Amino acid sequence: ATSAAQELADLLELAAAAGLPDTDLEFARRLAAGATTTQLAAERQVTDRTIRNHRDVLVHRLRAAAMAA
Repeated sequence: ATSAAQELADLLELAAAAGLPDTDLEFARRLAAGATTTQLAAERQVTDRTIRNHRDVLVHRLRAAAMAA
C-alpha cells in the first residue's frame, strides 16, 4: 500500500514534470506539512483569502497533472 506522503510526493513529481512552478510545488508542500492559510498569508504579506484562492488554483493544477499522467 502506498502511503499518503508517497502519493503526494508522486503527485508533486508529476506536477513538476508537467511544468508547475517551484513556488507552487513549495506551496503545496507547506500546506501538506500543516501550514495554515493564515500562517502562509502572514508570511507572504497577503490576505488569507488570497492564499485560499491560490490554494484552489493549485488544487486544480495538481488534479490536471494527475489526470494527464
